[in-house]
Parts: sequence; structure tokens; C-alpha cells
Amino acid sequence: MCLSVTIETEPPTQLVSPADGFGRTDERGRLELVFAPLPHYDQAALTGGDIIADFPVRARLIIGGTLAGEIDDRETFARYADPLYRGLNRDPDGQPAHLFIYLP
Repeated sequence: MCLSVTIETEPPTQLVSPADGFGRTDERGRLELVFAPLPHYDQAALTGGDIIADFPVRARLIIGGTLAGEIDDRETFARYADPLYRGLNRDPDGQPAHLFIYLP
């Protein structure tokens, strides 16, 4: 059974697909969501020369006017100025986040 799903996001999350915020599950209840990688920088870290950025994904899934689920996810990336910590550097890949959700 296919379901119509409304996807509402919270800033700075940007939904790429379905672009209009309305999706439809397939016969297995699966829906693919694609979010743009928009960084949220840690301002306190910037003052010390480090770059730490979260790429948050926050969204609500609504079916028939009823909240069916929420997504609250984030990836964190960092570049440290101090050579002692550079082994901990993690660079973002800059690719959109693809999430597959399954709804009953």
C-alpha cells in the first residue's frame, strides 16, 4: 500500500528530494529522502583556529495530518589547527545525505 507523506524540515536542513516536500512510499513502504549538506559552524571553535561543522538533518514526516515520525540526525566534521590533534581531522564529503525510510 502506497502512502502520501509530507516532509517538513527545520532550518538549516534543506530537502532536495522530493523537492516539493511531498513524497509517496513504494509498495514496500519505502521512501527516499535527499537532504543538501548545509553546514552549521561551531563559532567558539573558529575563534581558536579550529573548524568544526555539524551537518544537521531535522525533519518531520506527516501522513494524513498525523505525525508519523521525526528525523534528527547530524554528521560532524572537524579540522584542528593544533598539530597534536590533526590526526582527528575528518573532512566532509560534500555529498547530499540519502536516507531511506520505511513506513508501515
